Amino acid sequence: RSEGRFRAELTAWLDDHQPAADRASDPPRSSGHIPGWARDWQVTLFDAGWLVPRWPPELGGRDATAVEQMIYLEELSRRRVPRTVNAVGLDVCAPTLADHGVGPQQDEWLPATLRGDMSWCLALAAPDEPPDPDDDGAGAGAGNRPALVVAEVDGHVTVRGSVEAPPGAADADRCLCAAPVASAGHRVEGVTVVAVDLDLPGVGRPERAAVASGDPDATLELDGVVGADHHVVGERDEARAVLQSVRARLRSLRWSSPLRA
Repeated sequence: RSEGRFRAELTAWLDDHQPAADRASDPPRSSGHIPGWARDWQVTLFDAGWLVPRWPPELGGRDATAVEQMIYLEELSRRRVPRTVNAVGLDVCAPTLADHGVGPQQDEWLPATLRGDMSWCLALAAPDEPPDPDDDGAGAGAGNRPALVVAEVDGHVTVRGSVEAPPGAADADRCLCAAPVASAGHRVEGVTVVAVDLDLPGVGRPERAAVASGDPDATLELDGVVGADHHVVGERDEARAVLQSVRARLRSLRWSSPLRA
């Protein structure tokens, strides 16, 4: 398959299927909100193999080469057509689930993310300088704000603390959080990556306007949010590898597409 043929196939398909120009009348409220037209567009891309071309066909791709991927991104940019309005979900969280997820993470969350039925935000607490879980916030980072802490008890994970509001946190379905793990005695025992359901009790979402305006006091609050064991992404000995992978993908995303609030 020549690169010229790939471009011709893509441009012909986009000519016939790209979303209507009036989509601008229904913009996303934030990067964690996927309007109906954007969800429909993401499903259309997925079903045609044009959502993530370098991925295998069963995951919305067509085994494209690196050069073909660049052609794909170039054509979408030229037409000002977004692949998704939840770039963190598609370009960071979905590949993380594909590489490290198990059970429902791959069977349910991954296809829901690829098809635009589940949106994400990111909260990456610094695991190398974990806070004291009983600290009142003094010296805990930017704005003297306590970071996130994870505890694992009887097959469940509990996440508590607060972080500067991540883009999309006002609307996202889940937040992929990386945070230090504390034992019952508050001794830090490494780091873990947890997919927090933002509709669970104990979640305090930030005000959308405060996040959009860059208010430094806008926070995502997790007051003892309890999740099941399958909310942890990756095995314990994989946690740092998962975090490194997430950060690498986030750097690539920031390079290629500015993050919206």
